[in-house]
Amino acid sequence: MAQPKYRRQRHRGRPDQAFVEFAGTRVYLGEHGTRESRLEYARVLAEWKSGVTTRREEDSPISVVEVAARFLNHAREYYRKADGDATSELGNFRRALRVLRDLYGHTRAADFGPRALEVIQTTLVERKLARSTVNSQVRRIQRVFKWAASKELVPGSVFQNLRTLEALKKGRSRARESKRVRPVESARVDAIRPFVSRQIWAAIELQQLSGGRSTEILTLRPQDLDRRESVWMSLPHQHKGTHRDYGRTLFFGPRAQAVLEPFLEERAEDEFLFRPAEAEAERRERQHAARKTPLSCGNVPGSNRKVAPKTRLGERYTKDTYARAIRRACAKAGIKSWHPHQLRHRTGTIVRERFGLEVSRIILGHQSVSTTELYAEADIKKAIEVIREIG
Repeated sequence: MAQPKYRRQRHRGRPDQAFVEFAGTRVYLGEHGTRESRLEYARVLAEWKSGVTTRREEDSPISVVEVAARFLNHAREYYRKADGDATSELGNFRRALRVLRDLYGHTRAADFGPRALEVIQTTLVERKLARSTVNSQVRRIQRVFKWAASKELVPGSVFQNLRTLEALKKGRSRARESKRVRPVESARVDAIRPFVSRQIWAAIELQQLSGGRSTEILTLRPQDLDRRESVWMSLPHQHKGTHRDYGRTLFFGPRAQAVLEPFLEERAEDEFLFRPAEAEAERRERQHAARKTPLSCGNVPGSNRKVAPKTRLGERYTKDTYARAIRRACAKAGIKSWHPHQLRHRTGTIVRERFGLEVSRIILGHQSVSTTELYAEADIKKAIEVIREIG
């Protein structure tokens, strides 16, 4: 069946109206050509494709778009790391709320129910998002209404009703499955070494030797390291489970210590080990050393730098700048790009094959609600023995 079109009904003396027609029944969308009417058309069309309809009342005390706006104000403060930087979850909520606002922004929040949420779910599937991503975004929208119910912006029944929408099951929906993250081969890792700074290469080596997450490695400072034993340990001040008060320990064996030592000599206790400003300075020094034009016949070092550059180098690498450096190096090396997270998978795979699943869980810092402190000491000893051999 052909998709109903966005159409115009002309009026004399007042603005033309937009409408869409389903089986001879017209649904008016507002003033023709406006963004609001286009969004209303997208919402109505999404409902038509899904075979559902939802109630809409213009006299709503609070609309969906107002709930979304208030939640984002809350999220900007709540989804923060210990250093004040926004977490990636804030961006995830922004993307989830964008489709919510586009399809149901003017709907009364109290009338937003599971059938409307199902329309959003279907829309995300049609946008070719992976099934796991669709489920995550739907859960975020449910969490928005849970928060709204806690603030008495909507009745609690709205959130309870939204929870009745089932997540998409593997093999039982049209959503595509995400590709499984595979360990990166050592040859592809070694291939980029000539094309990255010594700071980036050190971070790569540490990830392979310790199984740490990108952020855990990139935020290391001398004061975070306990160097009293043969295997060094670190309790990262930032990690994935910080906000849940989960403990996390990184272990560094002899090879990892050899990677760390040159940076420890150059840093104050509270400075990050891997600094992009230092990497850029070293790059400029190499560039100057390779210069063939005499100094008298061209710009001297520093003479052509911008006074106020648009982008300033931070005190440390972020997981995004780290991944970008690797991606660019892969392009220069002429190999298929890989992601830093694949280094963790590589370490986890090696440890699991040689020492078992439980040791792999400890070293990678995975949490389990059934884990008790009863075995914590034995776990640490076991992890130390493994790292002494492989790290």
